[in-house]
Amino acid sequence: LRLGLPGRFDFTVRGANMTVPKGYKLAPGTEGNGQSNSIGFGVRRHFFGGRDTPLLSVAANYNHVKGHFNFVNAWQRLELVPGFQVDSRNVGRLEWNVNSIGMNAVVSQSYGMWTPFIGAGRSHMSGSMKARLQADFATPLIAPAIGEASDPPEENQARVIIGTQLDRSRFSFFVNGEMKAIGIQSGKAFIVQMGVVTPFR
Repeated sequence: LRLGLPGRFDFTVRGANMTVPKGYKLAPGTEGNGQSNSIGFGVRRHFFGGRDTPLLSVAANYNHVKGHFNFVNAWQRLELVPGFQVDSRNVGRLEWNVNSIGMNAVVSQSYGMWTPFIGAGRSHMSGSMKARLQADFATPLIAPAIGEASDPPEENQARVIIGTQLDRSRFSFFVNGEMKAIGIQSGKAFIVQMGVVTPFR
């Protein structure tokens, strides 16, 4: 939700929910379930803009994301040592609790009903990510095997933004992509979004 404010400012509140239902098949023999929720706030100001002058929009954003993902599978007749086979049940869990503070700068220009835009963003991340994997063997001779790890998220990221919007009187339609420019998998990791925008009072 975006609220217009005086002085060419606006304020944004956004939320998201991702739910993976129990019993979801990740692969044959592997089930998973998960939950991730996020909430964010942003303040944006517009500069310049006009019939012949591009519009520059600069925004500061905060986002908080928290969630988890579980999976379960089983291995049949796992050979731990030559001549010794055993069944095992494996349970894994990923958890994340991440905060992000960042800024975006986007330049746009309208051409009739179309408004293409291009920009860049930079963000700083903090928080924690944890992983746990446990294998329970179908024999009292072997204790459960447990592995755990934790790490903070990648601190600094940057991205390139490009997209366009089709402006209509009642509804506007947009599509945009973001490509990671700084950080792990820069130039490879990307996201594409599309949606509908409508104004209301």
